[in-house]
Amino acid sequence: MQSTLKISIPFLTLTYLVIFLCWLLYRYFIHFPDVTTELIVKPIFWIGPVIAICFWKKKSLNELNFKKLPLSFTLLSVISGTSLAALQFFPIYLQNHKLLSIPPNLAVLTIATISTALSEEILFRGFFFKEFQKYYSPLVSNGITSILFAVMHLPILIFTQNISGISLLLSLYIIFASSVVFCFLYNYTKSLWASVIAHFVLDILLLFF
Repeated sequence: MQSTLKISIPFLTLTYLVIFLCWLLYRYFIHFPDVTTELIVKPIFWIGPVIAICFWKKKSLNELNFKKLPLSFTLLSVISGTSLAALQFFPIYLQNHKLLSIPPNLAVLTIATISTALSEEILFRGFFFKEFQKYYSPLVSNGITSILFAVMHLPILIFTQNISGISLLLSLYIIFASSVVFCFLYNYTKSLWASVIAHFVLDILLLFF
């Protein structure tokens, strides 16, 4: 049985700001390899607070909604992730005529990508999005969550990938739009696995760009 206990908006805001500040400082001052970051550091910073809050508030981790997906919803998630990747690939191809290439260490990168999808979906869809819906409509909650999701990517875009100007705004828009799709999948299927699968498919395909 799921708890109806609400976590207050000020507490959710503070939680986000603390995670964002920690992530910002990490990305600015520390430069571990990407695989180390995604497999170890990100789960500590992003999943750790969710687990701590659940225990503190006596909320079950089952509320994250890791429910089994039927095949139809699994296919929907795969198609969604593939479509998002295609929308990002075709403008690059039309501009540079760049074909897909197989990245080195694909097996290791795949594992890291799974960790990334789990970390980001647990925090943003399983925690923030679900909690916001206790106060706002699904549409408003989706918008708020997606804005926060895009902003959380600023440190890596600016300090790691050195993106600025129009390219930065375009990257933020793409991340925001992807989050909107992930939130929709989560609400439509009532399972966090849907957004995790779509997120993983998107990220793994982007490795080939």
